[in-house]
Parts: sequence; C-alpha cells; structure tokens
Amino acid sequence: MTTLRDAVLYCSCGRENFYEPSKEGPAGVYAGSCWDCRGKLPLPYRVEVERTETTAMLNYDSALYPHHVDPNRRFDFSRPIGQVVVTHNRWGLKNLSSGRWVSRLPDHTMTNVDPGRTLGLESGVEVRFGTSVGTIVL
Repeated sequence: MTTLRDAVLYCSCGRENFYEPSKEGPAGVYAGSCWDCRGKLPLPYRVEVERTETTAMLNYDSALYPHHVDPNRRFDFSRPIGQVVVTHNRWGLKNLSSGRWVSRLPDHTMTNVDPGRTLGLESGVEVRFGTSVGTIVL
C-alpha cells in the first residue's frame, strides 16, 4: 500500500493515477494515459532513494517521511521530513527535518539545505537525507 501511495500522479483533468515504471520511455517521456479522460499524463518530479529502494512522486501535495529515507524506520509516517512547495511556478522540497540535508546539483555544486530551507527541484539533483541519498528525476 505504501508503494501505491508513493506512485500517485495527477492528470490535468484532476484524477489520480498511478505511476508504472514500465510505461516510462526515454528522457522522461511517459506512455501512460489517464484512466478517466484518456489524456497523456504529465510525469512529475520524483525522488529515488537507494537505501530504502523507494520511489516517490513529488506532486504539489507530496511529503517525504522517515519511511522514505531511513531503512530503519520503514512505515514511519508520523511526521514529515520534507514537503513539496510551489512558489511562483518554481517547485521545491522544503526541509522539515531537524537535520541539514546536503545536495549536489547537476553541475556538481554542493549546497546545504538547512531545516526550514527549500531545495529547488531539478532533474539530476542528489540529496543526502542523513545516511540515505535520493536523486531527483523528471
């Protein structure tokens, strides 16, 4: 059930659909279509976390929890550690945890994301959430 929860993506008609990796084509092209309107589904940013083998869609209303980033805290949805925010059409991931995240941008620049700060979403960004590293993909 947690895999389905993390796989929700929205159609432009507003209906919830589920991401299926088998329907992904080259360079972020998605072959899936909406179950309701049959329109093409826009593929949102997602984060792929190696240590927990988790892929979570980063929709406008998505949050990350310890479950996503800490293999010792599976199924822990008690308090979000990150929240997707959208400001002036710029998408970001706000650090709600008590610890610093470290990100590596596609140009290999390293930046700190302190608690309360937001990391802009961009494909190829790597984020160290404590002991786990997640990669932002579009």
